[in-house]
Amino acid sequence: MADNFIKAEYKLESKTVLYYTDKNSIYWRKNGSLSWRCQNPGDFMTKKQ
Repeated sequence: MADNFIKAEYKLESKTVLYYTDKNSIYWRKNGSLSWRCQNPGDFMTKKQ
């Protein structure tokens, strides 16, 4: 079963978007354009907690 995203947070200083899931995972996007970081549905990286 796929994770459901419950929150997104943009970090201006590092140009990174963090996506939080209902299963307590954090996925992040870095580099690329702002629209790619906020909208691209693939190529997530997991951030260790």
